[in-house]
Amino acid sequence: MNKFKSFTFLIFISALILSSCGGDTAVKKQTTYFTTSSKGDYSDWTIVDNLLTAVWHVVNSSGAIDYSYNFTANCALPVDDGSRLCTINPGATCTNGVAVCTDTPSGVIRIMEVPGVALYALSNDDFQEQQLHVGFAKDSGACSQNVSGDYTMIHSGLGLRDNFGVYRSDTNFLNVLHADFGFDTSSALVTPTVKYNSSSEAESLTDLGCSDGVRVRRLGTDTIRAMLTQSGLFVLDLPACWPRWIAVI
Repeated sequence: MNKFKSFTFLIFISALILSSCGGDTAVKKQTTYFTTSSKGDYSDWTIVDNLLTAVWHVVNSSGAIDYSYNFTANCALPVDDGSRLCTINPGATCTNGVAVCTDTPSGVIRIMEVPGVALYALSNDDFQEQQLHVGFAKDSGACSQNVSGDYTMIHSGLGLRDNFGVYRSDTNFLNVLHADFGFDTSSALVTPTVKYNSSSEAESLTDLGCSDGVRVRRLGTDTIRAMLTQSGLFVLDLPACWPRWIAVI
């Protein structure tokens, strides 16, 4: 199996400062984070003060979008550990993609934000989608940026076979060289050793376009989404059959 498929893509967010005309009106900071999840879904999470607006795309095993959740949530003040509970408001919707919606979002999302940098969002299972989203500040203008360079990969998620690695991208993330490493735990009595896991070192991707900073690529029959973030991190998200995400530095 192509080890590059273990890449799950994610994309980040642009921080906007909304200035007001009145001198006494408080300035509100709006930040959008692009996340990928432990199940391979991806989302845009926009936070303005205590209001969370989310567009959550449910991704199938080939990387296509089955359907999308749209909702707002009111967030409480942070508790001692820095997390906040955001209660989904009535009126949440689900939009069909290649599949028909089966439910709409409800319940509570627990978020932890590093303002303007990173976001963690843990959903409950009220609408059968309990999972952890991890994302960074989105760069909506990344479509025009040169992403060539050498990156160090950090894999995270469920059922990992690879843990870290390196890759080299061309200017538009169409041709990639990569190497993937994991830990050999075949013997419980031996200290795990690093194992080279790449079955293919070079990938040529099909360009499916770029919108709002998100590059969409095809690898075989799978869809990959990728984005360069405001901080220079590069995040990839792949289908739900690979429940993991990678932050690439």
